[in-house]
Amino acid sequence: MSGEFQLDLAKSKATLTALGAPAGLSATQVAESILQIASADMERALRRVSLAEGFDPRRLTLYAFGGAGGLHAAWVASRLGMQKVVMPPMAGAFSAVGLLAAPPRRTVVQSILHALPNATERKQLFAPLEIRLRKELHADGIPARGIRLRRILELRSEGQAAEFPLLEGPRLLQRFHDEHQRRFGYTRPDRPVLLINLRLQADGPAPNPWRAQRTRKHQAKAVEQRQAVLPEGGGRCTVDWYTREELQPGARLLGPAVIAEYSGTTVVPKGWLARVDGFGALELLHSEKVKAYGPAKASGMEANS
Repeated sequence: MSGEFQLDLAKSKATLTALGAPAGLSATQVAESILQIASADMERALRRVSLAEGFDPRRLTLYAFGGAGGLHAAWVASRLGMQKVVMPPMAGAFSAVGLLAAPPRRTVVQSILHALPNATERKQLFAPLEIRLRKELHADGIPARGIRLRRILELRSEGQAAEFPLLEGPRLLQRFHDEHQRRFGYTRPDRPVLLINLRLQADGPAPNPWRAQRTRKHQAKAVEQRQAVLPEGGGRCTVDWYTREELQPGARLLGPAVIAEYSGTTVVPKGWLARVDGFGALELLHSEKVKAYGPAKASGMEANS
């Protein structure tokens, strides 16, 4: 909270010491265990929405937000082999920012549970749903020209228990089999494809609060140095401390480091580079991507970190 909420270190240490006493753990060991448990829970959640859905997290970027998002982001990304993390501006309040910037939206779902109809029949099924949502958005003062529709079909193969969504469009059957292969590792082209649900999403116009600024590559300046324990990379060490609000687009720094802002704290472990893009987002890049900047730039930054 930008220094406005003071942590009582003595009471915090006493509480952790008492918690760890039955197991013979020190206050620091208990604190590290709490972090490890929290990060493990986040890792499991990310595995459910990536690997369990057929996506390789090593090819994805982790988008982290919330007050504690930056504390765990690089650590969790390392566990999943991810090379890049993005912390948006105002990360601690990003859900609230999203609500303010999101378009007005209406969504309706209609159950079908029938063999997949042809394109003409599907258009007829969507028609009454479109009329309904257009009327609802029009009642909110949104003109017809400002309404965007997304037609989604939730499909599964006959005999299966779970369906998955696909956008309405050409080559629907082929796209279904391709997605089935990607998710499950096999296809069943001889089995009928069932349409389980129609899902229609109608959006109004959305204001865009983000404007890119010109970036100038430069080394960020630390405001101070502090002792820290970074179990995710660096161990007990002296780290540079930065204030995010003072980091300008193009600023770069190497970990281990800590970046504090009003609504959260971001840990940059050893082997990670942080940079600020033109939108004010904070990007963390793993050592494999840091190599792309060249040894001269990396070593020059490391010498001052």
